[in-house]
Amino acid sequence: TQNGNNYGLELIVTDENKKTHYNQSLNINRKNHLSRQNFLTTTNGKISYKNAFLALQNVNISLNTSIINTATVDCFFSDLPIALPPFSNKPIEELKYKPDSSFVVSISNSNFNIIMPENGFYHIRFGDDNNEGLTLYTFDEAFPGISNNKEMVLATRYIMTKQEYETCTNTTDYKTAIDKFWLALGGSNERAKELLKRYYNRVKESNKLYTSYNKGWKTDRGMIFIVFGKPTQIYKNSRGETWLYGIENNPNAFRFTFYKTQNPFSTNDFILERSQFYKDQWYFAVDYWRQGRVYNVFER
Repeated sequence: TQNGNNYGLELIVTDENKKTHYNQSLNINRKNHLSRQNFLTTTNGKISYKNAFLALQNVNISLNTSIINTATVDCFFSDLPIALPPFSNKPIEELKYKPDSSFVVSISNSNFNIIMPENGFYHIRFGDDNNEGLTLYTFDEAFPGISNNKEMVLATRYIMTKQEYETCTNTTDYKTAIDKFWLALGGSNERAKELLKRYYNRVKESNKLYTSYNKGWKTDRGMIFIVFGKPTQIYKNSRGETWLYGIENNPNAFRFTFYKTQNPFSTNDFILERSQFYKDQWYFAVDYWRQGRVYNVFER
């Protein structure tokens, strides 16, 4: 690729044994030397292929230019909310660029080091008139899986009633609370374990696929994936993507449309176009889970 332009790259990986294909779209930004793709991160001398690190981990950052002497690190520590139901009429705001704090680091020989925060993320920029730069996230060792019993409770909000959620979050024994919840849904230990396994596998997969500056299970796409499962088909374009559940042109099929947002933190941030039309499908899927069954459009 040449400098001065942006490019789109579509990666297709084929598993010959399983006869399956995996698609991944990437944006390649070559308009300037300050974009996130112009930096190399390493830990303990090894290249980090992801921009998620552990709390207090020492990260080395290398620049492909020698003309920059300092970098501003903007810190975002606030706990981000989970997605609202797809029929919610509450206005959804994109994340505003308002750091909780900032500090400046010196750059020597095109290199500098950062100690990761205990939670949240850093956005590293180079100049006061441009927010373009590199974003580094702090996640725990369990990521993309669930880190603890409290997060298990929080990630189950999508299929809990308000009262159940308040009961589970106001306790000091999260394990007992979440076990009791799943046992009530499953009706037996064996069935409860199966439901629990399937649900949190979807949470983990959402973290893998949809994490941006927020964990994947908290995002709009993560919410839909967890409750409804994998869509029948995904249609993508430069502005967003549409998920189809059901057979094309079938009157019982339904779609979710997600619009790509513009922010300096991530190219993987999408917001659902909400509608009251989704209320029936949502409650049907949630009730399906609450009846002790895993909702899957292919198994209905």
